[in-house]
Amino acid sequence: MGFQQIRPVEKVDKYLDAAFFRAKKRIQQLKSPGKKITAGQQRKMEYIRLDIIKDTLEEKLSRILKDFPNVDQLNDFYKELVKITIDYVQFKKSLGAVNTAVHFLRRFHKEYMFKFKRFESLKEFDRLRREFYGRISSVLYRIKNELSFLEECRQVMRNYPSIKEIPTIAIAGFPNVGKSTLLNKLSTAKAKTAEYAFTTKGLNLGYMTLGSKKLQLIDTPGTLNRLEKMNDIERQAYLVIKHLTDLIIYVFDLSEPFPLKDQEKLFKHLKQEKKKMLVYFSKSDILELDEKLVKKYKGFIDVEKLKAKIKKLF
Repeated sequence: MGFQQIRPVEKVDKYLDAAFFRAKKRIQQLKSPGKKITAGQQRKMEYIRLDIIKDTLEEKLSRILKDFPNVDQLNDFYKELVKITIDYVQFKKSLGAVNTAVHFLRRFHKEYMFKFKRFESLKEFDRLRREFYGRISSVLYRIKNELSFLEECRQVMRNYPSIKEIPTIAIAGFPNVGKSTLLNKLSTAKAKTAEYAFTTKGLNLGYMTLGSKKLQLIDTPGTLNRLEKMNDIERQAYLVIKHLTDLIIYVFDLSEPFPLKDQEKLFKHLKQEKKKMLVYFSKSDILELDEKLVKKYKGFIDVEKLKAKIKKLF
């Protein structure tokens, strides 16, 4: 889903100014300097003016409706992500208000096209034009708050990760235990790493190819064992594991930036998701590993052997 392609939702004045300016410019092009305009000619210009204003505003509002996703048609990951990161009820109401505004634009356009047919006076044309402008403007100002809210939603959605619906491996574990380093070794990713905890600002994605099969790997930030306290990025990681993951690679760090008992507790917590799991012990090149612990979890310390195991599972 291309959330990053949702275009900005502008302020009401910008939409109205664009529509009125476009109509005014077109009418100026149709006028011949020095020639008196008959009522019939003016009526035709007013028809053109109404068409341009209605079409411009309808195009801009319909684009909003088209750009935002139909949440009910999203996969479970994105569907739940939308509902935990924005006010979903208000989101639907706001899109409904925009849709209603489009209907009013069409209705007033039709109504005033008919009204212009009934008069021959240029003075009446001026009155009807001002009246039409006022009613059209009122339609848009009525949804001013909804447009502002939809722009806020867009700002949130543009930061959603672009997850592909292909076999997916989640790399899990405490922060700063070597997850991003493992992602770099297993895939084409170039995830940034740092020497302090909680450095991941988003979901790092990478891909690896096994024969004709392409796998997606995701470095999941946070500890994922405190659902009620998760930030937005951790919630995304949790939803990846819940809805998209086919395999979890759990990373232990025996240098214990976090106590081993806490790392084991998180491992047991993730096992409750009932996904296939592999264990990888990071920093084995600088640590003397506990062989009993490695054996207990049937863990890997060699990346190539880990890759071979992944290939067997897929």
